[in-house]
Amino acid sequence: LSGRGAGCLIASLTFAFLGFSTAHAEFRLGIEISPQLSATAVNSNVSNAAIHGNRFHRDIDTAIGVFGQYMHALSPRTAIGVQLGYSQDNSDFRDFRSAREDLFNDITVSSDGAYEILGFVSRRGKAVNPFVMAGYRTVSVDTDVRGHSLSAAAPYLANADQDELSGWKVAAGVEMPLAQNWFGQMAVHYTDYGSEEFNLTNLSGGTRPGSTHRDFEFDLQQTGIRFALGYSF
Repeated sequence: LSGRGAGCLIASLTFAFLGFSTAHAEFRLGIEISPQLSATAVNSNVSNAAIHGNRFHRDIDTAIGVFGQYMHALSPRTAIGVQLGYSQDNSDFRDFRSAREDLFNDITVSSDGAYEILGFVSRRGKAVNPFVMAGYRTVSVDTDVRGHSLSAAAPYLANADQDELSGWKVAAGVEMPLAQNWFGQMAVHYTDYGSEEFNLTNLSGGTRPGSTHRDFEFDLQQTGIRFALGYSF
């Protein structure tokens, strides 16, 4: 089951469950900003021991996105719901190495648009209401590899196609009513995308010259803090 397929399945089951009763339904829209606190990315390629386990240097940015929520009140003090979100991550991860190793000089993995579906449980009716979230997240990534081989007469540029990383996300935070129908949220979140293998080829059409190294695996975990402003309908 693909990342998007799993997300669609979770969304369908959640909406079906929540759709049994609309007497206590609440629809919400909002914007969010998520500075990253940390990100760990490891080159877990197993075909060459010289680079196995190398950590990527982080060049992280702040994600900005939008979200929609469906909330269902179980009681005056407790609510459950589902959140759909989209954000632009704009983070770069680089793995530099020496040319003497006859390997890639510079591997860059850049994250782009991300989609997520999260279920949540929230306390209600207080000035500060705690909540927890958990669900599925998919982010698009691009790879760019530059370097040269000691066995080749000229430098080369290798490139991998765009791919997706998918994994599980958890978050915990608090929500505060700000004004009529307006609310604010602050939360800490963690996402483990697992690993994805990228197959690299020379742009001239052949495989990388002078080396048995043909691919690498990108293993990514991210932690961040989320600030959100929303409106309830």
